[in-house]
Amino acid sequence: MKLLVALFFLYVYTYHYGGGELTADAGRFFQESQVFYNLLWEHPDMYFKFFFGIENDPRIVDAFMDELGHWNTSSHTLSNDSRNVIRINSLLFFISNGKILVHFLVFSLISFLATIDLALFIRKWSTLSFPVVLAVLALLPSVAFWGSSIIKEPLLLAGLCILIRGVFDDLSFKGKWWRLLLGLALMLMFKPYILAIFLVVLLFYFVFSRLVPKLQLVNVVVFFIFGALITQWSGKLDSAVSLVSRQQQDFMNVRDGGLYLEIDDDYYYYVYFSNRDKFQFLDGHIAVLKEPTGAYIAHKRNYNDRKTVSLTNVGEVYPVHLSMTQAGSGIDVTRIDNSLWTMIKMIPEVLYNTTIRPLPNDKGSWLKYLAFIENILLFLGLILITLFTRRKLNKRIKRMVWTLIVFAFLVFVVVGWTTPVLGAIVRYKVPGVLALGIVGLLLIDFYKIQKILGLVKK
Repeated sequence: MKLLVALFFLYVYTYHYGGGELTADAGRFFQESQVFYNLLWEHPDMYFKFFFGIENDPRIVDAFMDELGHWNTSSHTLSNDSRNVIRINSLLFFISNGKILVHFLVFSLISFLATIDLALFIRKWSTLSFPVVLAVLALLPSVAFWGSSIIKEPLLLAGLCILIRGVFDDLSFKGKWWRLLLGLALMLMFKPYILAIFLVVLLFYFVFSRLVPKLQLVNVVVFFIFGALITQWSGKLDSAVSLVSRQQQDFMNVRDGGLYLEIDDDYYYYVYFSNRDKFQFLDGHIAVLKEPTGAYIAHKRNYNDRKTVSLTNVGEVYPVHLSMTQAGSGIDVTRIDNSLWTMIKMIPEVLYNTTIRPLPNDKGSWLKYLAFIENILLFLGLILITLFTRRKLNKRIKRMVWTLIVFAFLVFVVVGWTTPVLGAIVRYKVPGVLALGIVGLLLIDFYKIQKILGLVKK
C-alpha cells in the first residue's frame, strides 16, 4: 500500500504538476542529488568535504555546485535539512543507477519500518488490534502521502516515530537508547524545528503533567505561562518573535512570487511580483528597468542581511537570477511585523488555517478536497471518540495523550504563523497530524464501539 501511495505521489508531481517531468521539491532534490553524486567522480575530494560539512566557504560551494539551489539556500552545514536530503539521495544513486523509483521505495520503506515500530508500542495501550493500529498510523492520508516522497518528510516521520517509542515505552536500556539517538539524529537532520518543539513538550510530560494529574488542562496553562516567562527572562523573546516574523515574510515572498536580479556573487535585488511590469524582459534572462520601483537588496545566503532600496535608474539592465510566479494556493494572513501581541491575537486565525483549511472554495488544485476531507474526518473523529467512545485512561497514558496534544497544537501554531500557502501548510503540519492520530488510537474504546453497533450484549 505504501508503494502505491509513493507511485501516486510520483504521478501527481510528474503529470499533474510537472507536465511529464518530476517537479517541485521532489524533482529539484532528485536533480540536485544527481549533480552532487556526479561530483564524486569528477572531484571526489570536494564531494567528501561537502558531504561531511568540512568545506563550507560559499564561494567554493558556488564554484563546484552552482546548480544546487537547495544546497545554497543557507550557510548551515550538517543541520541544514535540504542539504541532508541531497546527501542521502546522492548515496542512493550507488544502488539506484538513476532510477527514481528506487529512491521512492527506500524512503517509503524507512518511514514504514519506523511506523511499524511505533505501532508495536501503541498496540500495548490501545483497544484496537495491531493491524488496525498500523493501518491508521501508516495510512492517515497526509502522513501516507508525504511520508512516501523523496524529500524531508519520510525521514522526519521515521525519526518522530522512533523517538516517541524511545521516550514513552518501557524498553531495555539498549532498546531505548538506540531509538533515542537515531530518532534525535533523524529529526535534527530533517526538520530541526520539529525536534525543538518535541523537546519542549517533553518538559511538559516529565514535569508539568505531574502537577495536577486529574486536571491536565490546568497543567497545560501553567506550562505555557512558565514558557512565556522563561523566554522573557532569558532575553530571547524578541529574537524569537523576530525569527518567526522573518520566516513569515520569506514565505510571503514565495506566496507572492517575485523577481530576483543579480548584483554580484553575494547579493541580489528582490522585486515584488506585482512590480514585474516595471521591467522589460529580453529572452527571459535580462530585465530592463522601465520605471522606478521599490526593491530589497538581499544576501543570497543570509536571509537576515536585507534592506529596502529604490531602483530609479531607468534603462539599467539587470541579469535575472530567478523569476517566481505566485503560489497557486496562497492565502491572506495577518502580518506579524515583529509583534508578539500580533502573534498571540492571530492564534485563532492560525488554527483555523491549519486545522480546517483548505476549504472547497479556497484556491488550489483538486488535491485540496482530499486535504479538506482528511481535516474533517480527523477532527470530527476525535470529537466523536471523546464524546461517545472514550475509554478511561491511567495517569501515565493521560499524560502522554496531553503531551501529544500540546505537541500537535504547537506544530499547527508555528506552521500557521509562518506559512501563508495552503499546500505548504498541509505538508508541514504532518507531524501534528500523526500525533493526533496516536491520540485517537489511545482514546478509543473498541468495546464501546461494539456496544453502539449492537455487536455485544449490553
